[in-house]
This record gives sequence, structure tokens and C-alpha cells, in this order.
Amino acid sequence: MLFNFTGGDQFFVVPVGVTSLNIEMWGAGGAGGDSASYGRSGGGGAYLKGKLTVTSGSTLTLIVGEAGTFAGGFKYGGGGAAGLGGGTGGAGGGRSAIRFGTTEVVTAAGGGGGGDATGGAGGLLTGIAGGNGTVNGSFNNRGGGGGTQTTGGVGGSGAIAGGSGTQFQGGLGASQYAGGGGGGYFGGGGGGGSTGYSDAAGAGGGGSSYRDGAFWQDQGSQAGSGNSTAGTASSNYTGSIGMGGITNAAGGNGRIAITYSLTPEAGGLAQLLPGLLPLGALALYKRRKKN
Repeated sequence: MLFNFTGGDQFFVVPVGVTSLNIEMWGAGGAGGDSASYGRSGGGGAYLKGKLTVTSGSTLTLIVGEAGTFAGGFKYGGGGAAGLGGGTGGAGGGRSAIRFGTTEVVTAAGGGGGGDATGGAGGLLTGIAGGNGTVNGSFNNRGGGGGTQTTGGVGGSGAIAGGSGTQFQGGLGASQYAGGGGGGYFGGGGGGGSTGYSDAAGAGGGGSSYRDGAFWQDQGSQAGSGNSTAGTASSNYTGSIGMGGITNAAGGNGRIAITYSLTPEAGGLAQLLPGLLPLGALALYKRRKKN
């Protein structure tokens, strides 16, 4: 089953008899920055693949990240807004996540929004830092840091500092052209900016992913790289899912794919078969004796 971005929480009821799910997840990509300010691409989202241990009959809450948009505000899944809440940088992409009740057990990070540099990609343990903007050839306005397993990415420094990320939320881009941080288990920091040079803003950092080892068996998860995501050869991947947007363009939304195999319940057909086989043999014997 494929779950795509809808703008709200979605739910999956684990079928009776199922105790594990095969999962693929993509965090959303950040948007590209403004071409008029030498904007660059947004960062790609992280890709998670593995087996999730679940309780038969339980209900999972699914968060499918919203793509960062050009000059966009905060995004579903925790993507940070572009400069000052709607400037002409790129907003960060939202995380994709699975929750048991209110507890998040798996998170695929979103990519940071582009500024005067490329947004940081969504990482695994740590998000990728956003690129630095320039003032007269110097890297004075820094990109936002990547989120970690315990803290949000630090906002980029500059004449105006970017907002730091927090749990599940990317930071705000500092000035008009700065990129917002990507959502994640901890969000990336927003890019720093300048009051005097509109084309000198830092990019947003990527968020961090999370995999609870009590429930998750990893099978090949990968961080994003530049404006690209991973897992694109999967049959569950289509279009631009998880990709960072080019200049002036939105990134790709996230996705969650779930597959499973049904197994007989305890006390079900598997236990009945040993008893049915002798009954069948007895019926065959009686039929042959009668003939």
C-alpha cells in the first residue's frame, strides 16, 4: 500500500495475524532558492528501508512529508519556512514518520531549502548542513546545521541568524533569500542572511532520521545526497518523490510504502490441519471398504 502526502495524519490498521511490516519511506525534498539571487537547489530527503515489528490489530499513525515550496511557509511534517516566513528562498521538506500512538518509532528526514547555496540533504543519524551564502566573495552567511539524534540543527550565522531546528521541526530561514531547515526527528537549522546583500543567504540544513531498534530491522536505508534522494530503483518509487527542487521550484513530496505477508493465526487453520488429515484418511478407508 502506498501512502502519499495529503496534508494530514493517515492511519493503517495492522491486519489480524500480521506481526511485521516491510517499510519503505522517503522524506520530502526542500525547495530551490530564487534564481534572481543566484539561488540553488533544495536538499533531497532521506530514504529508509526495513522491517517494522508491530502488534496484530493495532493502529499506526502515518505522517507523509510535504514538499518544500519556493517562498513557502512551514510545511506538514516539519519543513521550515523560507526567509522570514515567506521570502524568496526555499522552504524545507517535511519528514515522513510512523507512530505507535503518540510515540514516533521511525522517521525519514526532509531536505533543507535552497538559498544562495544548495540545501542540506536529509540524513540518517545526522542531517547534512546547508551550504553557505556569500558576501563579496566571503562565506559570511552560513547555512543551517543538520539535525542530530538529540538536538536540532543550529541556525546559520550572519547579519541575521537563522532559526535553529527543534524536535520534528526545521528552523526558519533568516532573511528574504535564506532557506528553511528540513523536518526530521530533529529538524535542520535555517540559513543565515544579510541585510545588505539579498543574494547572500545561507541554505537550510537537513533533518535527522530515526529508527527505534526495539522495533526496526534496517535493510538498506540511505541519506539523501545533494538534491537527490535514494531508493529510486524501487517499484514503490515514482516521479520526483523526495527530490530537492531546482531554483524557483518545489521539491518532491514524501511517501510511505507498506507491504506484508499474512500468516495463519495461532489456533487457526495451521492447528486444524493435523486433525483434519486423519479424518480424511478414515473417510477414504470407509469408502473403499463399502465398495
